[in-house]
Amino acid sequence: MPVPTIPTNFQPFSTTPRISQRHTPATATTISLSLGISQHHSPGNRLSNSQLHSPSTSAPRYNLSPAVSSGGTTTQQHLQATHNTTTTSQHLHQSTTHTTPAPSPSTSTATPTTSSTSQHISQAPSISQYPAHSRYNTAQFYRMAEGIMTKAFIKGSWVEGSGGTFPVTDPATGEEIAKVADCTVQDVNTAIEAASVATETWRLKSVKERAAVLLKVREELLKDKERIATLLTRENGKPLGESMGEVGFAASFFEWFAEEARRQYGETIPSAVPTKRMITIRQPVGVAALITPWNFPIGMIGRKVSAALAAGCTCIIKPAEDTPLTALAFVRACERAGVPAGVVNVVPCSRARVQEVGAALCDSPKVQILSFTGSTGVGQWLYSRCGSTMKKISMELGGNAPFIVFPTAKLDQAIPGAMASKFRNTGQTCVTANRIFVHESIHDAFVSGLEAAMTKELKMGRGLEAGVTQGPIINQRQYDRLDKMVKESVAAGATVVRGGMSCGGLFYPPTLLTGVKPNMPIAQQEIFGPVAAILKFKTEEEVIRLANTTDRGLAGYFYSNDLGQVWRVAEALEVGMVGVNEPMVSTCEAPFGGFKLSGFGKEGSKHGLDEYSNLKYICFGI
Repeated sequence: MPVPTIPTNFQPFSTTPRISQRHTPATATTISLSLGISQHHSPGNRLSNSQLHSPSTSAPRYNLSPAVSSGGTTTQQHLQATHNTTTTSQHLHQSTTHTTPAPSPSTSTATPTTSSTSQHISQAPSISQYPAHSRYNTAQFYRMAEGIMTKAFIKGSWVEGSGGTFPVTDPATGEEIAKVADCTVQDVNTAIEAASVATETWRLKSVKERAAVLLKVREELLKDKERIATLLTRENGKPLGESMGEVGFAASFFEWFAEEARRQYGETIPSAVPTKRMITIRQPVGVAALITPWNFPIGMIGRKVSAALAAGCTCIIKPAEDTPLTALAFVRACERAGVPAGVVNVVPCSRARVQEVGAALCDSPKVQILSFTGSTGVGQWLYSRCGSTMKKISMELGGNAPFIVFPTAKLDQAIPGAMASKFRNTGQTCVTANRIFVHESIHDAFVSGLEAAMTKELKMGRGLEAGVTQGPIINQRQYDRLDKMVKESVAAGATVVRGGMSCGGLFYPPTLLTGVKPNMPIAQQEIFGPVAAILKFKTEEEVIRLANTTDRGLAGYFYSNDLGQVWRVAEALEVGMVGVNEPMVSTCEAPFGGFKLSGFGKEGSKHGLDEYSNLKYICFGI
């Protein structure tokens, strides 16, 4: 068998593999490296060559599927961990089969194993349903390494960045994973031109043709789910189970918008005069610039790209500099799915070039819409920069979510709900419970129960290790910000119930603070870390006032079994999304977006297409 030439775009996870050929499309720019892979090895089951695989009789399987309501309607994508005959409990129940303790983040050397996936239906996702690892049984599989894409993707080709390369590191270990193309304004302009040209043909394809491509992208993402998830965990740090769920979450939007693309209905407007007929139609906006965050590096890309493509737009993705490898793995799936050249482009860049690349996307008149998910400060800068071109803008920015526990709440629901909302992705989500308000009559019981759950269920470590539910903070800048916020709040009078001290590296311990006051930094800023801040309240009126005393309005949650109170509070909270006795609100079928400085525009749901289409009115004289 001839030995193929290794392309410069390829970086293996191992330095000593045996090269083998892989069946890929003619446009493929990567090859697979293996170490004695069995001919029966499933191509979907891939982990890096640096990981060790050991057999385990108690290995859980990770089942990803839409949760289905009693009426059969798909309502949510999430990851469910099950065992041969048992499922995990609805919220934060650690399976008794997990007997191996998680290694400490500073000394741990354990590496994961994983098993195959299957379909499962569940309705109550929680942090326990995002286990830190999956297992390979060595009786069936052997170690293998998979190439990762490191070049930019422009006009259907993998190209070098004009600015050289920049390193991407594992936040759990500090080790360099790869060097990635560092794109400049020149590269961005090339991508914009490619997308602009591709728009002329992509927008003319029928909705049925576009839907077929979207479904193929979904198929490719799910086919390569384990490899993408492993890469995501390496550069982001989150537990592998959560990464697996995120890939499925991204894929769900391609199915949803493939279906919604065929329902972009216009209107017939009754005319006031007999000589006119009036209608409206929807047409694609054009080129979309998509700037995506590091905390959900494929989930947010999937949510934006699927809607843009379904509406008939083309796009340029500028991924976060901390997590570009996941974005490049995503576009590789698009390439395999047959997305035409120029329709999806990816231009990674280093932190030093972020502002100039962002400015180029804002300033170009050929970019008709800019969609951004990230911090409020950056969003405000992008918003002001887009003024000269008057392009459409969609912003999903920071939050300061209230989580309210009323006296009628069931604590056996509210505590697991708080755990699921607060500690998913180590607290690094925009919709996490930021301020936890607990009625004074149940405050002590809630705090005691939450502390016990945190101690029992939360384990820190590298996301690829068995049993880990809490990974590292993404980078030193974010870590220092979090540490400062906690210290200042404690100095102002907050009490540390648990945690609150450095564990070494970028690991911050799950922390519980009580005695928090509304004027403390921990209550006024977006925490973005595993810190639960508890505030007491006395009345419904008081807590609504406190919950709304913020310039953010993304999400809010509350637990109550008083029906009248449920309606009053749900309507009174000044947020775009409300979870009533439910901590997990994000799903492809529902609109995601906020109020105030949390941004504007909606992603997901039938409204997600509105951001990428223009409403045109046509009047006929007869």
